[in-house]
Amino acid sequence: FLHGRLRTATLRSDYEGQAVLVNCLLRNYLHYNLYEQASKLVSKSAYPEAASNNEWARYLYYLGRIRAIQLDYSEARRHLLQAVRKAPQHAALGFKQTVHKLAITVDLLLGDIPDRSIFRQPPLRRTLAPYFQLTQAYKSAKADNAIRDGVIEASIDHDQGYMQSKENMDIYCTREPQAAFHQRICFCLDIHNQSVK
Repeated sequence: FLHGRLRTATLRSDYEGQAVLVNCLLRNYLHYNLYEQASKLVSKSAYPEAASNNEWARYLYYLGRIRAIQLDYSEARRHLLQAVRKAPQHAALGFKQTVHKLAITVDLLLGDIPDRSIFRQPPLRRTLAPYFQLTQAYKSAKADNAIRDGVIEASIDHDQGYMQSKENMDIYCTREPQAAFHQRICFCLDIHNQSVK
């Protein structure tokens, strides 16, 4: 039924109708977990440029969900950020919450830590509280891995909730810089002597 209506709207150049119908089809496909069909619909149909910002926001959100399921996280992130930008600023709170939840999940899957300001926005603070805790746990695990791998010389006090870095001695008080400088000078002199011969 919806495919027939979409064909009619396309033939009549009804851009707003096309946008609504494509979004309805995508919503149905995603509701029934038909991600492959949703991906085919997106690839085979052109979304009308003249669609309203609200319809564009919905379309970009659906596109972000499809790309996230297909494990194309960078594309998913790009589409989700565009969806947040196109969404109404002072309305559609539920939509923005849903988009931010998925965007935070995609950021964490990419290995990035979401911006803290997202969690501080008053309308989103309560809804995103579990995602903030997840981000904090991820950040802590990332610090643990960095310490374990020797990237950071520190120790974590989990009871007190802080990281104590180990004291670095002043390297310029040692002979190490002088030895490195001497080695470089010797190398340059060797090159000079070889070129003179």
